[in-house]
Parts: sequence; structure tokens; C-alpha cells
Amino acid sequence: MKKEVKVGILTYHRAHNYGAVLQAFALKAFIESNVSVIIVDYWPEYHSKEYKMWDSRFKNKSFVGKAKYLVKYLITWRLTKKRFLAFEYFINKFLLNYPKDSRTFKTGEEIINNCNIYIYGSDQIWRSLDKGGVTFDNVYYGDYPFTTHEKKIAYAGSMGTILYNKEAKNNFIQKLSNFNEISIRDKSLKDFLETFSQREFTHVFDPIFLLDKETWVKRFGLLNDKQTAPYLLVYNLLENKQVTDLAEKIAEQKGLKVIEIVGTIRLFRDKNRFQQTAGPLEFLQLIYNSSFVVASSFHGVAFSILFNKEFCASSMGLKANRVLDMLEDLQLSDRYVSEYQINQVMKPINYNLVNILISKKRDLSRDFLKKAVFDEA
Repeated sequence: MKKEVKVGILTYHRAHNYGAVLQAFALKAFIESNVSVIIVDYWPEYHSKEYKMWDSRFKNKSFVGKAKYLVKYLITWRLTKKRFLAFEYFINKFLLNYPKDSRTFKTGEEIINNCNIYIYGSDQIWRSLDKGGVTFDNVYYGDYPFTTHEKKIAYAGSMGTILYNKEAKNNFIQKLSNFNEISIRDKSLKDFLETFSQREFTHVFDPIFLLDKETWVKRFGLLNDKQTAPYLLVYNLLENKQVTDLAEKIAEQKGLKVIEIVGTIRLFRDKNRFQQTAGPLEFLQLIYNSSFVVASSFHGVAFSILFNKEFCASSMGLKANRVLDMLEDLQLSDRYVSEYQINQVMKPINYNLVNILISKKRDLSRDFLKKAVFDEA
């Protein structure tokens, strides 16, 4: 008789970031269809302070800086709180819906070992931090929870921007031995690791692709709103002007109105255009109901593909590798453009081909988890 398996996931599940919480949901949903699973509520201070309503750097500001911040805070407080609560609702309902007496852990040493398999990832769990003296978080490199017999799996790990310096390389070499099985999300990182490691690394999809389009639609009741005028959605959290200009040109040619999801809340913005308080559920609905998407982030592109939307990606700079890797896998490299290349994204995407490629990569990704996790059950 096989032993009962309990899986613990360690990822960036509390970040008020659409991609972070949705990839965490997808991995948890896929795993819990077969075995018991929880998201280990590890949330260190260096990370949690980034997502508080009140700026933790306030005390270090100058007198003028404090005055400006207070004015801005009071003016935008209602909108800020609405978006904050939308993320907290999603996190508490869909990610941390296990017994209420569960703990939040601030350090790796605090984490209670009550699972027999741990999955680390996805998202940029191996990125360089350089925050408060913390360069790398060893929890996400498998140092914690401290165990002797439990299995540790890295799923779709990412470093974001690859750091080719000696410290990053030596850290990887040392920490890879913590994991029984390792899979990588970004091909560029996989190639980098294989230059100095004898281990095999499986190239897998981001967790959001573990669930197919129909599952996302059914789980969150996404609707095609035929009452809303057709629109082009701009997912441009950093408000890059090149992205906005590109979107305006495409929208004009296609006769679409423009809706934007932005990262910074400002009071005097057109409510019909700027979605400043959208939580994860609204984010999904906005992409699902759009006619075209212009995105400057990985998960904006990923969900556009998953929902079979016409889209393009642009202006990601040093962070473009992970998107370019995904686009190349799906034969969509021509969808990464500058504002001067809009003609190449006016032709409809052949999603019959893309969906075949998605299905093959999804099967490979699911097979990795089935072998690593479910074979233990």
C-alpha cells in the first residue's frame, strides 16, 4: 500500500502581481486533483513590505518627500485599498484556503516540515534580490525546510534576468544538489545551467498552461461580454510610452477602443480607459474578453496565448528572454515587435497550429509532475 502524500508548494504566492498569484493557483489546482497539497505560507519581511498599502520607506524620506507621499496617499487611498483587497481576496480564497490555524513563516528556520514532497516554483524564485542585504533567498533554493528524507522538486524555475556573474554561478552549483528533480521554465536559463552542470534539466511550461483554456473559463466563470464595445487591452504596468504608442497605432487600424491595466494609481485618470483597481479575476476577464492584447510582461503574453487572443509583445529590454523563449517554442516569434513593426502583427495567428504545440508542451510538463509527484502517491 502506497503512503499518503502531502505536497507543499513554495512560491511567490502573496505578491500583488497577476502572474505570481495565477501561476501559484494553477500549480496548486493541478496537483490537488491527485494528492493533498498546500501552499507553504512563507513570506519574508524583505518581500512582504513591497506589497503593503503603506510605503515602508516612509520614515527614510525627507520632510518634503513625506509631505508629498501623504498627499498622494490620501488622494489615492480608496483606489489603492480596492486593488489591495482584490488581491487579498484571491490569495486567501484560492491559495491559502487550508486550516485557519496555519502559520505565516518569516524565515526559513520557522518553516514546519509537515509535507513529504516540496515543490519550489514557478516564477522568478531564483532571481537576485539585493534587498536589505539579501542577495539570494536560500529557501527557494531548497535549503528549507530542513529535511533528510522528503523529496524536493523544482518546477518551472526561473531567474528572470540571468546573472552571469561568478556569485550566481557558484550559488547554483552549490544549491542544485538540494533538488531531486529539476525543471526549468525559460530555455535560456536551461542552456545556461547546462554549461556547468552534469544534471539533466527538463524544459517545461509556466504553470498557467497546466490548466487548459476551458478549465480557466469554467473555474472563474469568464464571460464573453457582447455588450462591451470591442477593445484592445494594454498590459503595461511600467507605463512604457513605446508600448502605449504601439497600442494606439494598432487600435486605430483595427477600430478598437483602448483599455489599459497600469501599475501606478493616479486620481485623475479616465475611468473608461484605465483599469487601476483590477484584481486577478478582473485581469483574467479583461484578457478573455479583449479583441487584441499588447503586453510588456511574461504573463500578459502567456494568458493572451492561452486564451487564443490576437496579441503582440514589446519593449521588455533585458527581461525579454523568457518571453522570446516561449514565443519561439510556439512559433510566434514574429509577435515580439517594436512600434515600427505593426504590419507583422495584423495578420491573424494560426491558433490551430499553436494549440497543437501548446498541447504537446503541456503534456510534457504534466508528465514531469506526474513522474516526480504522483508516482509517489
